[in-house]
Amino acid sequence: MRIPIFRHWLAAALVAVVGLLQLPSTARADWADASGFLSVSATPRAFDMATKQVFSYVTVTNNAPGAVTGPLRLVIPTSNFTVVGAGTTADGKPYVNLPNGLAQGASARVRVSFTQQRGALTFTTRPERYSPPTVTAGLPGTVPEGTPVTGTALVSGAQGPLSYLWTQTSGPAVVLTGDTTATLGFTAPTTGGTPTTLGFTLAVTDGVGKTTTATASVSVQPNDIVVDAGTDRQVYAGLTVSLHGTGSGPGTSDIFTWTQDSGTAVTLTNAGTANAEFVAPAVTVPTNLVLELTYTDGLTTGTDQVTIAVLPQPTQSSANAPLIVAGATQQQPLVLVAQPGAQVSGGTTETLTAVASGGDGHYTWEWKKPVHTGGAACNTTDGPDDGPQFQVTLPGTGTGQCEAANVTYKVGVIVTDGAGRQAEDVTDLWLNHAALPLTIQAPAAAVSEGPKPATVAATASGGTGPYTYAWVQTGPETSPGVLDPAYIVTLIDPTTTTPSFVPPPVNQDTTLTFRVTITDSTSPTPLSATRDMNVLVRNGFALTPTLPFSLQVPPAVSVIAGTPVKLGAVASGGTPGYTWSWGCTGGTAPTLSGQTTSTLTLTGNAASETLTCTVQATDSAGTPASKQGSVQVNVLATPGPLPLAVPPIPRIYVDEGTAGVTVTAAATGGTGTYSYSWAFVPSGGVNSLTLTGALTNAVRLDAPLVDAQSALNLQVTVTDGASSVTRDAWVVVNDITPPLEIALTGGPLTVTAGQTVHLGSGLTPRGGVGPYVYSWSQTAPATPAVDITDGTTGNPSIVAPTVTASTPFTFAMTVTDSVGHSQTVSETVTVNPAVPNLAVVARLQGMGSAGTELFFNPGQAGSITTSLTAPGTGPYTYKWTQTAGPSLGNLGTGATASFTVPDATSTVAVTVQVSVTDSGGKVASSSVDFNIHGFRPGKPCVVCGDLNKQIACNDMELVIADLTQCPDATPYCMNDIVQNASLDPAVAQYKRCVDEVECDSLWYQATSDEPLCLNFDPANGEDTLICHLCCWGDACNVDTVPPVETLYRP
Repeated sequence: MRIPIFRHWLAAALVAVVGLLQLPSTARADWADASGFLSVSATPRAFDMATKQVFSYVTVTNNAPGAVTGPLRLVIPTSNFTVVGAGTTADGKPYVNLPNGLAQGASARVRVSFTQQRGALTFTTRPERYSPPTVTAGLPGTVPEGTPVTGTALVSGAQGPLSYLWTQTSGPAVVLTGDTTATLGFTAPTTGGTPTTLGFTLAVTDGVGKTTTATASVSVQPNDIVVDAGTDRQVYAGLTVSLHGTGSGPGTSDIFTWTQDSGTAVTLTNAGTANAEFVAPAVTVPTNLVLELTYTDGLTTGTDQVTIAVLPQPTQSSANAPLIVAGATQQQPLVLVAQPGAQVSGGTTETLTAVASGGDGHYTWEWKKPVHTGGAACNTTDGPDDGPQFQVTLPGTGTGQCEAANVTYKVGVIVTDGAGRQAEDVTDLWLNHAALPLTIQAPAAAVSEGPKPATVAATASGGTGPYTYAWVQTGPETSPGVLDPAYIVTLIDPTTTTPSFVPPPVNQDTTLTFRVTITDSTSPTPLSATRDMNVLVRNGFALTPTLPFSLQVPPAVSVIAGTPVKLGAVASGGTPGYTWSWGCTGGTAPTLSGQTTSTLTLTGNAASETLTCTVQATDSAGTPASKQGSVQVNVLATPGPLPLAVPPIPRIYVDEGTAGVTVTAAATGGTGTYSYSWAFVPSGGVNSLTLTGALTNAVRLDAPLVDAQSALNLQVTVTDGASSVTRDAWVVVNDITPPLEIALTGGPLTVTAGQTVHLGSGLTPRGGVGPYVYSWSQTAPATPAVDITDGTTGNPSIVAPTVTASTPFTFAMTVTDSVGHSQTVSETVTVNPAVPNLAVVARLQGMGSAGTELFFNPGQAGSITTSLTAPGTGPYTYKWTQTAGPSLGNLGTGATASFTVPDATSTVAVTVQVSVTDSGGKVASSSVDFNIHGFRPGKPCVVCGDLNKQIACNDMELVIADLTQCPDATPYCMNDIVQNASLDPAVAQYKRCVDEVECDSLWYQATSDEPLCLNFDPANGEDTLICHLCCWGDACNVDTVPPVETLYRP
């Protein structure tokens, strides 16, 4: 045995005494249970020589007014002796069983035998009346269908090993896993759209063989989550694109998350809201961006995707118009419009269509083989070349086929009319490796009233070809759904891409509306798209009128005999492709050349004669057969020079944007030395014009862009040094630019107050004459007024204003092109009120402290309070859930949860979560964690001295080391050592019973890391030293320094 410090000099003399002290003659039996109905008494201890055991008879008496049901146990807290034939409680204490219950006033006696191991023989016995454990079946209250569910058995106050059995009592049958363990698992069943409830029973059997049950139910909600990431659309590179998603489900949360699935990487802003934004990246070919929206309602999660096709930024100029070549005298130029560019899928066949107008109407077509840069594997299969249509079969994009990225095909087409005039255009096809959304292009058209047939046209792109078409007339209407009978037309070939009809007679310009539905060949479910188009029927207007055939001849001229003169005639109208015939009569026959051209060269051979020259012009149609005109030619002698003259300058017709138009003046007579000066007279809506070569006979100019056919007036002044002549010239400029319009893509936006949103990403101006000028304004409501940032661009932004209810705001965008044409469209943004955020923090109250650990002792009262760090919108509901540890019981539904800590046989962790829901459905949660320390009953300790009175233990007390049972409230043994060289004695010891708080603060916090205390030696040379050594165990503080294994640890 260990000899305490300071008593080595008494050891030899007191060995026999110590031996006697180890076997006291009586047991301490002073405990009764809390009800006071059971009492305990014990006989003096005896020693059984045969078995070498110490034993005592313990009697338990029932003082209750009635019988006490069992079973009853007698638990012996000591651990220094082996109790013969005893069982062991969950916390390691030996026990013996008493009879199963006691009648009123009855007693039961049991023999308790001990085998000594070490230390003094002191024990305390107490009866324990059986009480069933507290059992809670921990299951979530609500779950979505199809999700895994976990249940946990929460048990406190149980004795002995436990067994579990979970059973389902109601609802659709589910497959249970872990049904004989503390953790249950199953998958929530499908509900068929109707919420359902599952009922469960948990049975827990303890080591005594008694069973306690608990029930719980789980509400299974249909997975009715709906997610919409918005409509697929096209945008131009460089624009800020606003995304708008929606989500709904049975849960109470609304959590949105945007991510990019594919395409050129972009940076998403506000990606955690329903309305994210990004700037469309710069691209040289159309590029698809796929964005994914993930929506969570607090119970389950759903996703949806939207495809944004980013197109290269167009150049805003009249170069967007088709290439046009005009003849010198052709008022209606030859026009060729190729099919607009399209995105196509591999393995499909595309039929390209070109439309020609103007010229003489006799067209021949030439299609060019598609040119690309994708290598031989990306070649197309072409043909047949069928006039204005051309078929292109794209290569497949699978492995070993056309695997090149971003392949662009350029398909050229040339049209030639009967007069040899040519026009050409190009269609771009962009090959995509993924299916594109089905889109339709159906441009508006203008036609003249009958009887000449007119056509409507639509082209499809995306999806999977080939396509089927279905056309119907939708307007004008006399009432909703009823067509105006005066304007109903019959569509011919309404299942083709270009049906025709005869425009009805109109008294004023009237718009007919048609709708085309195009269905592709996507398998197994074809895609379908619909597009409306307008056809303006103009009153008394022909798009390509045939002008009356006319002939202009020069006025009478005078010429000096022997000098040649040119007589020029000009034909117009009719059907171009004219033939000519000249002849002269009267006087001496002149010398002629160029008789079969429009210009006759004549030389008079005799003076003082008058000749009449007749010209006959015939158009290519021969109807009417011909036109005749006569010119009087006066042949003069040469008495002197002819006067200065400038023949009339023929009128020139050109198309807007034509470069290098040349106007020529030819002077005759005078001195023969001429100087020229050209000037532009503002006319035709044009105020200024740049002239090149204005001091020569041939001036050049570039035809300006116009918004209607315009006549430009030029004046040339010719001087020969003696006189001058001024002559007018006219250049007629045709308007060929498509009308200004604004394409609408995408849908209205819904945002929350305070969010920034960009306008215009779904509005695309086209046609007209670029560049464009933008102007934005708010049209509704009048208040609150919203500031528009960058309101003179096509992509401005706003900050959604504060509103008290969902409010639509309408903004008008007016686009004006460079020739003054304007179009206005509106965009609507619905603003919802901002919902205050909700956040909660839960805090423990009434806990103990052991270092940084938060803990409670059994029986201690505690509470958890909540505070809202973000207020949300009241009123609030609270839900408390315990997810770990022995059950704390019903925690209520208020802002504070109160509880009494249950018994525990060892330190166990507890987790409690609170969920707060505000009136707007927002949910916030917080959790707390703490430990419950296992029950630690009082131990027999050496108690001597009085620390408060500074009375130290004497040497005899330290050597004898008599033991005193510590109460359960102060179960720990403490040795206090005070070393002070100036006192007598220099070292004082105090031994006492303490609670956990004092044990933790004086020993564990203040002394446990002090080596002089852990290895205390009075000869350490220290002048002053104070140590507190705390332990838990039978007689653990007999020695000055307790055994290491008994020292307190939290």
